[in-house]
Amino acid sequence: MDCYFDDQGTRFLTSEFLRKRGHCCKSSCLHCPYGHTLKTIKFQFEDYTNQKKQLLETLRENGYNLEQNFVNDLLSEALNEKTKEVDLEVLIHEGVKLIYLKGYYCGFYVPTTENLFLKLHFKYQGITEEIIKEQLNNTL
Repeated sequence: MDCYFDDQGTRFLTSEFLRKRGHCCKSSCLHCPYGHTLKTIKFQFEDYTNQKKQLLETLRENGYNLEQNFVNDLLSEALNEKTKEVDLEVLIHEGVKLIYLKGYYCGFYVPTTENLFLKLHFKYQGITEEIIKEQLNNTL
């Protein structure tokens, strides 16, 4: 897929399309795979309050079956072991940060487990846990 449209009809080029083009245009494209946007525009972070819908959509895009206890699956994967049943509200209120780039929601970060979950269109542009931790530390 070369592009997609948001709810307002704005067209976005995918990182796959931009990578195939073969060079960076230095326009700070939202999905720039060359790192220009990540170097020039900082992420915005928001503490979780009532954005559960966004978190659930991101988990669904990351392959979690929301019909089962996806929180346990999430923690099991993060810790490489089976976990006890966990309440989503407890996990969410333990410092989960919603991540925005250029005002667009791109995923969330769980500081207690250092796990980063990105929406599908943001997965292939070099956003890493290290980048998020560094920017979070610089905003404190």
